[in-house]
This record gives sequence, structure tokens and C-alpha cells, in this order.
Amino acid sequence: MRATLIAFGLLTALLLGGCSSTPIAGDGHPLPVETLSKGLHSGIDAPRLSVVRDGEAWQALWQAHHAMRQPAPPLPEIDFTRDMVIVAFMGQRPSGGYHITVSEVMEHRGAVLVRMVSRTPPSDGIATQALTQPFHLVRVPRLDQRVVFSLIEE
Repeated sequence: MRATLIAFGLLTALLLGGCSSTPIAGDGHPLPVETLSKGLHSGIDAPRLSVVRDGEAWQALWQAHHAMRQPAPPLPEIDFTRDMVIVAFMGQRPSGGYHITVSEVMEHRGAVLVRMVSRTPPSDGIATQALTQPFHLVRVPRLDQRVVFSLIEE
């Protein structure tokens, strides 16, 4: 198994707004993580990493995420005075076998570090031949510090 650290390119950095894609080394204070939604099919088909800190942005993201699903599942209630939502969309992939997971969120040196793991199907493996859009949405305690995303590809 080969693990390499990847920073998303300039396009992703532009999509992140106020977020950074530079990894931080070292240990920090882990935050509790609650999965809100994880799966392989989304109405969001471009890579996207972001933090949602208000109800209006959360509702817009949820609607875009479920644009292809009618009726959309109910919007999970989030108290944005206490919590925030970390979202990781891998973008559209040509087959099954792709996954993205928010593996850890921690407070570290005045920033929030979000560690993610992405998996791709082996080149000699068998995967479903259907378009997928892997994603993971998690709730964590609200911190108003900058967010740094770190992605390990397996």
C-alpha cells in the first residue's frame, strides 16, 4: 500500500475560499467527528473541500448535493453556534471503487486540521461500470480558525 500526501491543485484551492490545502505536521487536539452523510452518489460532481458555518450555506449545499434525488432526504439540523460541517466531495469518477473519508479532525497550532483518505480501485481490479461521486459530510465542534485539508491517497 502506497500512501502519498497530495495537496489539491490551484482549481481546488480557488474552490476552498478561505481554506488552505497545506498539510500540518505533528499532533494536535482531536475533535469529535459525527458522520452526517457518506456515499457514492451526489449532485455535486466537481471536487470540493469546504467548511459550512451557517444555515443558509448548509441548506444550499444540501440541495445541490441531493439535486438528482427526489424527494431529497430531510436537511440534518445543525446548531451553527456550536457546530460546523466539513464537506469532502471527490468529484465525478468513471467507475465504482473510489471512496473519500474524513478520517480525523483536530485543532493544531491555531488551525483546524482535516485529514482525509481517498481510495481508488486497483488497476487490475473489478469495479462497477457506473459514474460515481464519492463524498463524506461530517459535523464537528465549531472553531473559527482557518481550516487546513490534508489528503492521503491509497
